[in-house]
Amino acid sequence: MRIRIALSLLAFIALTASLAGAQIIIDDFTIGPYQSPSYKSGTHGSTQTGNAAHIIGGNRQTGLLMCAPADCPVQNPFSQAASYAYKTKSTLGPALVLSAGYATAPRIDVYYGYGSPMSANLSSADRIRIRFQGLTGTLNTGMLLFTTASSYGENACNLPAYAGNFTMELPFSGFVGTGFDPANVNFIRLWAQEGTVIGSTEYAILSIAAVNGTEPGAIVCHLN
Repeated sequence: MRIRIALSLLAFIALTASLAGAQIIIDDFTIGPYQSPSYKSGTHGSTQTGNAAHIIGGNRQTGLLMCAPADCPVQNPFSQAASYAYKTKSTLGPALVLSAGYATAPRIDVYYGYGSPMSANLSSADRIRIRFQGLTGTLNTGMLLFTTASSYGENACNLPAYAGNFTMELPFSGFVGTGFDPANVNFIRLWAQEGTVIGSTEYAILSIAAVNGTEPGAIVCHLN
Protein backbone atom coordinates (compact mmCIF):
# COMPACT_ATOMS: atom_id res chain seq x y z
CA MET A 1 0.00 0.00 0.00
CA ARG A 2 2.80 2.43 0.92
CA ILE A 3 4.60 1.61 -2.34
CA ARG A 4 1.42 2.32 -4.34
CA ILE A 5 0.90 5.62 -2.53
CA ALA A 6 4.51 6.59 -3.17
CA LEU A 7 4.22 5.72 -6.85
CA SER A 8 0.94 7.63 -7.12
CA LEU A 9 2.56 10.65 -5.47
CA LEU A 10 5.50 10.49 -7.87
CA ALA A 11 3.10 10.23 -10.82
CA PHE A 12 1.17 13.25 -9.56
CA ILE A 13 4.36 15.27 -9.15
CA ALA A 14 5.49 14.29 -12.65
CA LEU A 15 2.09 15.24 -14.09
CA THR A 16 2.12 18.59 -12.26
CA ALA A 17 5.62 19.34 -13.55
CA SER A 18 4.58 18.37 -17.07
CA LEU A 19 1.53 20.66 -16.98
CA ALA A 20 3.58 23.53 -15.52
CA GLY A 21 6.17 23.06 -18.24
CA ALA A 22 3.48 23.30 -20.92
CA GLN A 23 2.58 26.84 -19.84
CA ILE A 24 4.10 29.60 -21.95
CA ILE A 25 3.91 33.04 -20.34
CA ILE A 26 2.67 35.77 -22.64
CA ASP A 27 2.52 38.35 -19.85
CA ASP A 28 2.47 37.90 -16.09
CA PHE A 29 2.71 41.67 -15.43
CA THR A 30 5.55 41.23 -12.95
CA ILE A 31 7.80 43.59 -14.94
CA GLY A 32 7.28 46.78 -16.93
CA PRO A 33 5.44 48.95 -14.39
CA TYR A 34 3.48 51.86 -15.84
CA GLN A 35 0.68 54.23 -14.83
CA SER A 36 -0.93 56.15 -17.66
CA PRO A 37 -2.25 59.68 -17.25
CA SER A 38 -6.03 60.09 -17.25
CA TYR A 39 -7.44 60.77 -20.72
CA LYS A 40 -10.82 62.06 -21.89
CA SER A 41 -10.27 61.75 -25.64
CA GLY A 42 -7.82 60.62 -28.32
CA THR A 43 -5.47 57.65 -28.69
CA HIS A 44 -2.53 57.20 -26.32
CA GLY A 45 0.27 54.64 -26.31
CA SER A 46 3.06 53.32 -24.12
CA THR A 47 5.86 50.77 -24.38
CA GLN A 48 7.41 48.54 -21.74
CA THR A 49 10.30 46.13 -22.17
CA GLY A 50 11.72 43.35 -20.04
CA ASN A 51 12.73 39.73 -19.67
CA ALA A 52 11.05 37.54 -22.32
CA ALA A 53 10.28 34.98 -19.60
CA HIS A 54 7.70 37.46 -18.29
CA ILE A 55 6.73 39.44 -21.43
CA ILE A 56 6.75 37.30 -24.56
CA GLY A 57 9.18 38.75 -27.08
CA GLY A 58 10.50 41.12 -24.39
CA ASN A 59 8.31 44.01 -25.58
CA ARG A 60 4.77 45.17 -24.73
CA GLN A 61 3.05 48.04 -26.52
CA THR A 62 -0.31 49.37 -25.41
CA GLY A 63 -2.84 51.71 -26.95
CA LEU A 64 -5.73 53.32 -25.07
CA LEU A 65 -8.45 54.51 -27.44
CA MET A 66 -10.93 57.10 -26.20
CA CYS A 67 -13.45 59.08 -28.23
CA ALA A 68 -12.32 61.22 -31.15
CA PRO A 69 -12.72 64.89 -30.08
CA ALA A 70 -15.56 65.47 -32.55
CA ASP A 71 -17.46 62.46 -31.19
CA CYS A 72 -16.92 63.09 -27.48
CA PRO A 73 -20.16 65.01 -26.86
CA VAL A 74 -21.99 61.74 -27.63
CA GLN A 75 -19.39 59.10 -26.66
CA ASN A 76 -18.17 60.82 -23.48
CA PRO A 77 -21.05 63.16 -22.61
CA PHE A 78 -19.87 64.01 -19.07
CA SER A 79 -16.23 64.51 -20.11
CA GLN A 80 -14.96 61.84 -17.74
CA ALA A 81 -11.52 60.24 -17.87
CA ALA A 82 -10.07 56.74 -18.16
CA SER A 83 -6.61 55.35 -17.46
CA TYR A 84 -4.72 52.08 -17.30
CA ALA A 85 -1.82 50.73 -15.30
CA TYR A 86 0.60 47.83 -15.25
CA LYS A 87 0.91 47.16 -11.53
CA THR A 88 3.89 44.88 -10.98
CA LYS A 89 3.27 44.93 -7.24
CA SER A 90 0.04 45.24 -5.27
CA THR A 91 -1.71 43.56 -2.36
CA LEU A 92 -3.66 41.51 -4.94
CA GLY A 93 -0.65 40.70 -7.10
CA PRO A 94 0.56 41.98 -10.50
CA ALA A 95 -2.11 43.06 -12.98
CA LEU A 96 -3.18 45.16 -15.94
CA VAL A 97 -5.82 47.50 -14.51
CA LEU A 98 -8.31 49.57 -16.53
CA SER A 99 -10.16 52.38 -14.72
CA ALA A 100 -13.02 54.13 -16.51
CA GLY A 101 -15.13 57.16 -15.61
CA TYR A 102 -18.91 57.15 -15.96
CA ALA A 103 -20.19 56.87 -19.56
CA THR A 104 -16.70 56.51 -21.03
CA ALA A 105 -15.99 53.68 -23.47
CA PRO A 106 -12.22 53.10 -23.50
CA ARG A 107 -10.68 50.40 -25.66
CA ILE A 108 -7.34 48.77 -24.84
CA ASP A 109 -5.08 47.11 -27.40
CA VAL A 110 -1.96 45.30 -26.16
CA TYR A 111 0.66 44.22 -28.72
CA TYR A 112 3.48 41.69 -28.40
CA GLY A 113 6.09 41.36 -31.14
CA TYR A 114 5.13 44.62 -32.80
CA GLY A 115 7.93 45.66 -35.17
CA SER A 116 10.15 42.67 -34.31
CA PRO A 117 8.80 39.18 -35.16
CA MET A 118 9.03 36.80 -32.20
CA SER A 119 8.91 33.37 -33.89
CA ALA A 120 7.29 32.14 -30.67
CA ASN A 121 6.57 28.42 -30.51
CA LEU A 122 3.18 27.85 -28.86
CA SER A 123 2.72 24.36 -30.31
CA SER A 124 2.86 22.71 -26.86
CA ALA A 125 -0.35 24.57 -25.99
CA ASP A 126 -3.88 24.33 -27.35
CA ARG A 127 -5.34 27.58 -26.01
CA ILE A 128 -4.76 31.01 -24.50
CA ARG A 129 -5.74 31.45 -20.85
CA ILE A 130 -6.46 34.90 -19.42
CA ARG A 131 -7.00 35.27 -15.69
CA PHE A 132 -9.09 38.16 -14.36
CA GLN A 133 -9.31 39.51 -10.83
CA GLY A 134 -12.73 41.01 -11.48
CA LEU A 135 -14.94 42.76 -14.04
CA THR A 136 -17.58 45.42 -13.35
CA GLY A 137 -19.60 45.15 -16.59
CA THR A 138 -19.85 43.32 -19.90
CA LEU A 139 -16.53 43.27 -21.75
CA ASN A 140 -16.00 42.39 -25.40
CA THR A 141 -12.48 40.97 -25.58
CA GLY A 142 -10.34 38.67 -27.70
CA MET A 143 -7.01 37.97 -29.30
CA LEU A 144 -5.39 37.87 -32.72
CA LEU A 145 -2.43 35.56 -33.38
CA PHE A 146 -0.33 36.20 -36.49
CA THR A 147 2.27 34.08 -38.26
CA THR A 148 2.43 36.61 -41.11
CA ALA A 149 0.33 39.67 -41.90
CA SER A 150 -1.92 37.47 -44.05
CA SER A 151 -1.80 34.32 -41.88
CA TYR A 152 -3.75 34.90 -38.69
CA GLY A 153 -6.50 33.71 -36.39
CA GLU A 154 -8.92 35.50 -34.07
CA ASN A 155 -11.00 34.35 -31.12
CA ALA A 156 -13.18 36.46 -28.81
CA CYS A 157 -16.34 36.62 -26.74
CA ASN A 158 -18.41 38.82 -24.44
CA LEU A 159 -17.60 38.39 -20.76
CA PRO A 160 -20.26 39.12 -18.13
CA ALA A 161 -19.59 41.15 -15.01
CA TYR A 162 -18.04 39.07 -12.25
CA ALA A 163 -17.13 40.11 -8.69
CA GLY A 164 -14.07 37.93 -8.18
CA ASN A 165 -11.38 35.90 -9.87
CA PHE A 166 -12.29 34.04 -13.05
CA THR A 167 -10.63 32.57 -16.11
CA MET A 168 -11.24 33.08 -19.82
CA GLU A 169 -9.91 30.60 -22.39
CA LEU A 170 -9.43 30.99 -26.14
CA PRO A 171 -8.88 27.50 -27.66
CA PHE A 172 -6.90 27.47 -30.89
CA SER A 173 -9.73 25.35 -32.33
CA GLY A 174 -12.08 28.30 -31.81
CA PHE A 175 -9.99 30.79 -33.81
CA VAL A 176 -11.21 31.95 -37.22
CA GLY A 177 -9.31 33.65 -40.03
CA THR A 178 -6.84 32.66 -42.70
CA GLY A 179 -4.98 30.41 -40.24
CA PHE A 180 -1.84 30.74 -38.12
CA ASP A 181 0.97 28.34 -37.24
CA PRO A 182 1.13 27.78 -33.45
CA ALA A 183 4.79 26.82 -33.86
CA ASN A 184 5.58 30.21 -35.40
CA VAL A 185 3.66 33.09 -33.82
CA ASN A 186 5.26 36.42 -34.66
CA PHE A 187 2.71 38.95 -33.44
CA ILE A 188 0.00 38.90 -30.76
CA ARG A 189 -2.73 41.47 -30.25
CA LEU A 190 -5.04 41.43 -27.23
CA TRP A 191 -7.99 43.80 -27.27
CA ALA A 192 -10.77 44.68 -24.85
CA GLN A 193 -13.63 47.12 -25.31
CA GLU A 194 -16.96 48.08 -23.80
CA GLY A 195 -19.83 45.63 -24.09
CA THR A 196 -22.45 47.84 -22.46
CA VAL A 197 -24.47 50.89 -23.54
CA ILE A 198 -23.53 52.95 -20.47
CA GLY A 199 -19.84 52.05 -20.53
CA SER A 200 -17.58 52.59 -17.52
CA THR A 201 -16.51 48.93 -17.40
CA GLU A 202 -13.43 48.37 -15.23
CA TYR A 203 -11.31 45.27 -14.75
CA ALA A 204 -7.97 43.77 -13.74
CA ILE A 205 -6.18 41.08 -15.77
CA LEU A 206 -3.75 39.00 -13.71
CA SER A 207 -1.96 36.95 -16.37
CA ILE A 208 -1.99 35.77 -19.98
CA ALA A 209 -0.49 32.43 -20.98
CA ALA A 210 -0.59 29.73 -23.65
CA VAL A 211 -1.54 26.44 -21.97
CA ASN A 212 -2.60 22.91 -22.77
CA GLY A 213 -5.98 21.69 -21.54
CA THR A 214 -8.98 23.45 -20.09
CA GLU A 215 -9.45 24.59 -16.50
CA PRO A 216 -12.67 23.60 -14.71
CA GLY A 217 -15.06 26.55 -14.54
CA ALA A 218 -13.29 28.60 -17.22
CA ILE A 219 -15.30 30.65 -19.72
CA VAL A 220 -14.38 29.02 -23.02
CA CYS A 221 -14.74 31.14 -26.17
CA HIS A 222 -15.25 30.08 -29.80
CA LEU A 223 -15.81 32.23 -32.87
CA ASN A 224 -16.43 29.28 -35.18
